[in-house]
Amino acid sequence: MTDLLHKLNHLITDKDFQLLTHLCISTSLFEYVHFDENRRSDTLAWLLDPNEGHQQGEYFIKALVNAVYSKENEVASMPPLHYMLQVSFSGIQVLRELAIDAYDGKKRIDLLLVNPLLKLVIVIERKDGSYAKNNQLLNYADWVERNYEGWQHIFVLSDSYDLNHGKQHDQRYIQIDDTWICNALLDVIERENLTPRLENQFRDIHDFIFGEWEESRDNYYRNFDKTLKSIAHTHSDTLRLLEAFSVEVNDKSFNLLETSQNMFYSDVLPNLQNEDSDFYKIATLVHRYFNVFNHLHGLTEFDQFEEGLLTLNYQLETEVHSDHIYFTLKKFIADESYWPISFQLHRTKLEPDNEDSTEIYEFNAFFSKYSEEKYHGLADRAATAFKKPFRINQKIVSIKRLAVFDQLYMSPNSTLAIFVEKQLSRINELSF
Repeated sequence: MTDLLHKLNHLITDKDFQLLTHLCISTSLFEYVHFDENRRSDTLAWLLDPNEGHQQGEYFIKALVNAVYSKENEVASMPPLHYMLQVSFSGIQVLRELAIDAYDGKKRIDLLLVNPLLKLVIVIERKDGSYAKNNQLLNYADWVERNYEGWQHIFVLSDSYDLNHGKQHDQRYIQIDDTWICNALLDVIERENLTPRLENQFRDIHDFIFGEWEESRDNYYRNFDKTLKSIAHTHSDTLRLLEAFSVEVNDKSFNLLETSQNMFYSDVLPNLQNEDSDFYKIATLVHRYFNVFNHLHGLTEFDQFEEGLLTLNYQLETEVHSDHIYFTLKKFIADESYWPISFQLHRTKLEPDNEDSTEIYEFNAFFSKYSEEKYHGLADRAATAFKKPFRINQKIVSIKRLAVFDQLYMSPNSTLAIFVEKQLSRINELSF
């Protein structure tokens, strides 16, 4: 236990870990707010209203129109595209949760955009993981066609998950996902002519409501992922010990990295008796820096190795596990289950039966005929090239410990990088 406490102290004092303590924080309140369909619709209504305070006028409505008309299944009742490209939407009124009397009772339209001058109505039904139901799409379209007869109508199913709504789908609707609004938000941000307040608002709307945060767009976080993987690589043994570390209180076992902070401070800490024990020190240290360990949880040295692997001049497919990584050339992928040729780096013991034995990484090769039949000849040639041809009716050829490495450093001209490059070159020369 003292050894783990020592390793933990060494990990926490690492300069990269200390950097992560400043990066593994929430810089936006939006990260803590759950944005359901209603809140997303509220946000969309604000963006689509040309007279709102986002100062972008008709920009977002035009982005919506472009997305709708880019679909191939244009509906006859829609205005012609050349007309929509010329008109002004400055008079559009945006209504939320409009109550209507449908054939089967009261209904509410998520967003209704109305322009009396243009005699144009746009209906938007928002879906975020749920399916259309109770003929709602049909009811909304029928109501609009009855009450705005002679007007031009556009019906939009805005589905962030792009689900198949089956029989509930109405042919009058154009279905779009959130790509258009994400692209529009990023386009506005990249123009760099926003006030700081609006820029931050648009970033938050993109990152936490309609899109996803990407560290590459923020200089402060640009090396966040790289630093995480570096720490996981350098301190892989410590993290593995922590992954398996559990605290026993009141006949219950709590895995330290999988115990939420709420549970830790309500069920675990009050019942840890000895404040001088290593158990107590390790548990409180981990939860003192839980925001960092929460990001490191599940990462191993293979994650950084994968990053180095993908910098090589080959198109590779990888599969990372807790104690090994598989990789192969993408051109040799037969199906999702079996690869005809694959390499593996596997963490193991130099002497497998000896717990105290030195850890090593063995390089293994596998050739499989469980893949599609058209790849069997390829597997045959590869196994022969590695001097271990298939026997009659043999389905898998395994070659263990082609090489052994002490560490997984893929720096340029390292022994590991040169060896991996050589093996990839050997199979790259094979043809179907």
